[in-house]
Amino acid sequence: MFIPSKKQTVEHLNEMQDEVNELHPVLNILFRKLPGIERVHYNQGSNELGADFILYKRDEALLRTSCVGVVVKAGAIRQNTTEVERQIKECFIARKAADGVEIQIREVWVVSSQDITRNAREVLTKLYSDRKIEFIASQDLAGLIDRFSPDAFITTSPALQDYAESMHSSMKAEDQRSLIVPGMEAFYVEPRVIRRDFDGYGNPKSSRAVQSLGYLVKEVLNSQLSIIQAGPGGGKSKLARELSRQLLEGSDYSEGKVVPIVVHAKDFQKSIDPELMRIASKLRKETGTDAKILIFMDGFDELDISDRERSAFVDEFIKAACAHNVSAVLMSRPFDLASVLGSRLQSLDIYQIEPLRGSRAISFLGKVAGNIDSRSRIVDDLSSSVLLRALDGAPIAYILLGRLIAENQQDLPSNLTELFQKYSELVLGRWEMTKGLRSQQEYEVLVEALIWLSVYMMRNELHEIGRVELEQWISKYCAERALSVVAKELVDKACSRNAVMYLRSDVGAVGFRHRAFCEFFYAKSMHRSSSVELGENVFSPYWINSYYFLAGIHRDCPDLIRSLSELELSGESDRIFRVLNFGNLMLAGYLTPTSVCKDAVVSVVSEAADLFVEACAPQSKSPLTEFPVLQMLCLLVSSFQSQYGYKHFKNSLEEAVFEFEARPATERVAIALLLLDTAYKEAGGELRFDTLIEKFGDSLPITVKLAIGHEADRMKLVSDRVKKLERNLRRTFQAHKGSREYLRKLYEIPIKKLDKPI
Repeated sequence: MFIPSKKQTVEHLNEMQDEVNELHPVLNILFRKLPGIERVHYNQGSNELGADFILYKRDEALLRTSCVGVVVKAGAIRQNTTEVERQIKECFIARKAADGVEIQIREVWVVSSQDITRNAREVLTKLYSDRKIEFIASQDLAGLIDRFSPDAFITTSPALQDYAESMHSSMKAEDQRSLIVPGMEAFYVEPRVIRRDFDGYGNPKSSRAVQSLGYLVKEVLNSQLSIIQAGPGGGKSKLARELSRQLLEGSDYSEGKVVPIVVHAKDFQKSIDPELMRIASKLRKETGTDAKILIFMDGFDELDISDRERSAFVDEFIKAACAHNVSAVLMSRPFDLASVLGSRLQSLDIYQIEPLRGSRAISFLGKVAGNIDSRSRIVDDLSSSVLLRALDGAPIAYILLGRLIAENQQDLPSNLTELFQKYSELVLGRWEMTKGLRSQQEYEVLVEALIWLSVYMMRNELHEIGRVELEQWISKYCAERALSVVAKELVDKACSRNAVMYLRSDVGAVGFRHRAFCEFFYAKSMHRSSSVELGENVFSPYWINSYYFLAGIHRDCPDLIRSLSELELSGESDRIFRVLNFGNLMLAGYLTPTSVCKDAVVSVVSEAADLFVEACAPQSKSPLTEFPVLQMLCLLVSSFQSQYGYKHFKNSLEEAVFEFEARPATERVAIALLLLDTAYKEAGGELRFDTLIEKFGDSLPITVKLAIGHEADRMKLVSDRVKKLERNLRRTFQAHKGSREYLRKLYEIPIKKLDKPI
């Protein structure tokens, strides 16, 4: 990096001796800031063919773009102009640009860091009298720098500048492709990122907020592999691009120490080490550095692979990254960290994008929808309905909702599925038919095309396909039905609305602007089917959202809820995911009869109790053995409360509580009642810990006793019976010398590390 002292610009130019390393970087910055220059191609090397730079100059009067060749010399140009003559002559030779397009240079600028003598100008002008030649000596050059690029002396290499410009252009295009609401590019709300730390046993410790995105960049650079998690539409892809921008604007990049790139996990599914080596070598060659490569890998959750395969992927990637001086950041929806990372959990840096909540959510919504009065009916409706919680703090959901509010859609949707349905109708043009802006046929064909596209992409694990494939399907569909819809025009219209689809003109590819749209339309395809095939992968991260949307489309779906709750699952991870996600499914199908919901709650809470007991059993292989006994129970309690602690489930929970209270007193029943009681209280019912304590008496498991004490303290609802339970516990522990070690095992030691069951 070259930073000048406070001298006159012309003095700095006159002192330059190294054309390539001193003068070219300054010009590379200046040319990009000159009015009318649309593009700059740095052409140094064996293929320069006379021109050190090629400028694409726009003529506003004629609305044309012409090419200018630039011949650069450090030092004065005097009587001996042989080399300059050769370069000017070569400039006018037709050539292919970097993008393969044939170009012809019509004008040449001769630039010098010192003087261009009068004699030299006359010789060159006479020699090329039929050509347009401009001379820019140090005085003129200094004037341009002072006027248009006063910071030009703070330079990076031209190769790095070219790469940064290419990255910025690519990320801007990606921002546009993923844009959901016009004008959203005008602001970016920096997310709150939380770092999650784990102890030596892999247990989660207290989390802490990352100070800023700049600080986050420094942290991920110092780590071989970092993981950033967020829910669907939580802003992962956007954050990857923002972190890349911060890096490109920092000194580590300008000094050639690090080069960022954003890629998709699919690129590495077939081979990791060769692909990583190819990317690293390509970037270092392109930037002319031996920099560390920082890879932001998006879509890790979109790999339809098992936890074991995912773990092997991470292990192999870390080895390859070490070998090729690469750091990586995996952007993913939440997955089972303990199962996938195992012993690596403590050594890797794990981050989470915190969901939008409270005033931050309302503020974000206001920026999308326009000014919203905090005392307005909309805010009251959001605060009092289950919608705000069903959105789960995902920015995409607030963007969708904000668009609906901005379009004066008064009836706020009651769940995320209806929100997607309303927004899809809005942006695909259903409500424009009454204005004569879009035909009924176009709308219906477009919906059919999106459903087909979602099925094709989901089943083949694709994130985009060729535009031609989609147009061929539309043409065939319309031909079979004698519909007068032009496929190309329909795709153009769909992609131009900046809503559900995007079009990459450079490669002729189309895709959904967000994976959640793909999942939603896939659910619509399942909704049409007479029978829905339910495999064991239903609850995997790859498929679960599609079934959530399916339940929301049905709304009243007793058969689906019953089938999903009764589905035999052999995998521990699938069973855990069902327990952790089933409440959301039932919230989506909110018109399902209470009796069916009660049976489902009974089934799921029974499975949760089974998972706990099985994890505590000798030689258990459950992923839950990564946690200490009390932490595992805490995880189940908090997750169950989060999933079912809604007023919507109050009656179902109440009936389930009564059913379990009537069953014989076993450990599984005690665990189930603990989960049900805490969720029932959250849903608006009465806390029934006293009944649980009375039913079991002294036979109540010690883990449940401890959990009751913690939960009662947290709720600040400590009854006399609970106080008595806590007193008896203290006396018991004080009476036994080994109590301290026993409690340490319960609270701190992962189950799998215990020498024998507790």
